[in-house]
Amino acid sequence: MTNAPSTHLFASTDLAALQGAMASTITAQCPVFKTVAFNPSQTTMDALPRPACFLALEGFGPTPTDPGTGQALVALNFAAYIAFSRAAPGAPLACQQAVAALAALVHQNRWGCVGVGPGLLGPALDTGFGPALEGEGDDVTWRLAWRHEAAFGTDVWEGADQPIKDVYTAHATEQVGIREIWKRPMQLQGGLA
Repeated sequence: MTNAPSTHLFASTDLAALQGAMASTITAQCPVFKTVAFNPSQTTMDALPRPACFLALEGFGPTPTDPGTGQALVALNFAAYIAFSRAAPGAPLACQQAVAALAALVHQNRWGCVGVGPGLLGPALDTGFGPALEGEGDDVTWRLAWRHEAAFGTDVWEGADQPIKDVYTAHATEQVGIREIWKRPMQLQGGLA
């Protein structure tokens, strides 16, 4: 199942695996698309059969969350450009239906990848031009945006299956405008107290 949560949310993300999982899942779940491709060149894009779903990682952004693992937790901003040939009967409505189906697939999807948070939908907009970005273009094209939080780097807690040996507590007392803090080890008897 593509929506299964990862065993360890903050395991480091493999971008190539994530992009491959997205493309293969969209291909399998959205048979309306004759083409599903990540970052095709302009020449390739113009030659690929329609209807098409062109995918792109458009940028990284900060997240307000610090996982406490020493890793960078970032927002990955993705977009899908859905293109239907204007010559096809009912192309505008068919394109809109494909965008809605893709939005349903993306929503909360983790793509079966470790270290990837659920998909959070952004706007879906009619781009008003074909992928060639010249004049009106030969396609009806919509853009669907979404993001995933993903962890990058080494988790400092990875492999920390050792029992805790020392636990320190802090105690503060107030004195005339000064706080003193004493650290003292606790004696553990039969686990954490």
